[in-house]
Amino acid sequence: MVVCRQGKPEVYSALLLLMAGCEQNLFLTFEQVNGLGGRVKAKAKGHTVVRWDKPKDTARQSGSGAASGDGQRNVMKLYTVFNIEQCDIPEPAMQALAKPQAPLPAEIIVKGMPNCPKIVYEDGDVHYDVVEDTVHIQKLKSKKNAPMHYASLLHLLVHSTGNDSRLARNGVAEMGELVDAPLYSKEELVASIGTRFLLARAGLTLGYPSNAQYIQAWIEKLQGDKWLVFKAASEAQKAFDYILDIKDGKNKNGGNK
Repeated sequence: MVVCRQGKPEVYSALLLLMAGCEQNLFLTFEQVNGLGGRVKAKAKGHTVVRWDKPKDTARQSGSGAASGDGQRNVMKLYTVFNIEQCDIPEPAMQALAKPQAPLPAEIIVKGMPNCPKIVYEDGDVHYDVVEDTVHIQKLKSKKNAPMHYASLLHLLVHSTGNDSRLARNGVAEMGELVDAPLYSKEELVASIGTRFLLARAGLTLGYPSNAQYIQAWIEKLQGDKWLVFKAASEAQKAFDYILDIKDGKNKNGGNK
């Protein structure tokens, strides 16, 4: 899902990459492209995204919309966005958009997770114990193995966010049951997407396929249910925000998203 704020687009999911068939994970509204001195390419097809906003004047609400956590009614807004590959943008503006965010070290991400489950370093199976709310993983023995180690650890921490003491995500309780169950498959997808988000934030790569290829592979596994993938990506974003303690677009350990 893409949330477009005035002057600053923020990408919350890689799913539009699949829909657009693009490799670059950056989308802009028509107004944002024009504001950068660029233009949308001829015959480029936009993609509709949804954003729920708190109304500016709550006293004048009509009662429609979805209720937020504070009891107010949110207002749905529709936006049409274009992938950066569908636009011609001046080089200086393009360089500013492409400026990479400083990585947040994986060990800082782990240490900064609020209400973090107990991490048990031991030999044996790498897993998250739902009942005991504990993560079991081997100790990091070599810096060369750091990317794979943290990929496994972050994957388990994403699972742990579904615990009732955190986000209470449907499907986590079924992890210890049949691995072929639909809820288990969705939970694995949530953890997989969440891990990719966190690894990207940490600046770590494991030679994964492109986002579009990755999502397409899961769609095929889940019998073509794109909605299920979309929902899983939304849950993965919530897990990402929880682990980084992101509130109102900022987190205590690493600034903005």
